[in-house]
Amino acid sequence: MLNCVAQIDSLNATAVGSSGNIIRSSDGGVTWLKQTSGTNLWLEGVSFRTPSAGLVVGDSGIILRSEDGGATWVRQESGTSERLMSVAFRGDSSATAVGDQGVILGSNDGGRSWALQNEENDVLLNGVSFFDEKNGLAVGWKILETTNGGLEWKEQEQPAQWVQRSVLCMDPDNAIVVG
Repeated sequence: MLNCVAQIDSLNATAVGSSGNIIRSSDGGVTWLKQTSGTNLWLEGVSFRTPSAGLVVGDSGIILRSEDGGATWVRQESGTSERLMSVAFRGDSSATAVGDQGVILGSNDGGRSWALQNEENDVLLNGVSFFDEKNGLAVGWKILETTNGGLEWKEQEQPAQWVQRSVLCMDPDNAIVVG
């Protein structure tokens, strides 16, 4: 079972899923090759900032980082055992990951080290997206917004009591949210 796919450019894409599965296509999705993740944990989210630099998140707070297009994945210390559902780059060297119990983690060194960015939220967050280094949204049972790179998150009004599954920030004032 695959849970998430990240399209890097017109040719390169990576998908992650159950039992530590990571697959990658470098020919526009015609063929897919399995990559070695080094784990059997469920992987929930993937994000690439370039065709070579990527992050994967999943169960038990796992974060994997690659700097060679996924040929090798290195486990990073997340500081949490909560399931991480989504990860997004926010600029050249910064990233944010979200998950169970409202966990929001931030990295300012390309995903090598992570720190907790929130303390007030205790609900599932399924998705995260940034328009730029400062402006982003995290979604799940709530919609949270940051305008300072994740240092502070403010709850936003949502049109219905739906669980939001994914978000794509289009610009600082517009996003697509699905649930």
